[in-house]
Amino acid sequence: MRPARYVWLDGRYVPASRASVPVTTHAIHYGTTAFEGVRAYWNGSNLNLFRLGDHMARLGRSAASYGMRPRLTGAEMGRAAAGSAGPGRQARSPGHGRPGDGVAGSNA
Repeated sequence: MRPARYVWLDGRYVPASRASVPVTTHAIHYGTTAFEGVRAYWNGSNLNLFRLGDHMARLGRSAASYGMRPRLTGAEMGRAAAGSAGPGRQARSPGHGRPGDGVAGSNA
């Protein structure tokens, strides 16, 4: 599997090589995060994300159980995950994504 060329950061896609977070980020210091693993399957014409809605709902529950208040709803995170696999960004092969809320969320 090839590394991602783009990542979702602060509400937009940025080249992975240019993505950065402050060293004072809570997730870096304490390892706080909520994430999901989402499989993607190429069917010859489309990349299908397996049970994306279920994964995003579970991600929201995980973040809430830690006291995080995500800036995005589950539906918005799902659209972001689907967009990262969209035209011009997708490989034409199976893959695995790790949508997370460690940096985007706040537990302050």
